[in-house]
Amino acid sequence: TQRFLPAEADVRFDEQGGLRATVRGERFDPQRHRPGHEVKAITYHGLKVEQRDGEWLGDVIVDI
Repeated sequence: TQRFLPAEADVRFDEQGGLRATVRGERFDPQRHRPGHEVKAITYHGLKVEQRDGEWLGDVIVDI
């Protein structure tokens, strides 16, 4: 939101099954960043979250 460009995410699950995430990035700067496609929506179609080899994997589909 507000032209934020995520660059790195740290996602952790706690013992109670909760989730905590820290996302790092910076604000969009048209002098430094070339705009590509604007995200129209995130859809539940094809959404997948699974545990694999002791780590969690999430797949989402982004409509542009």
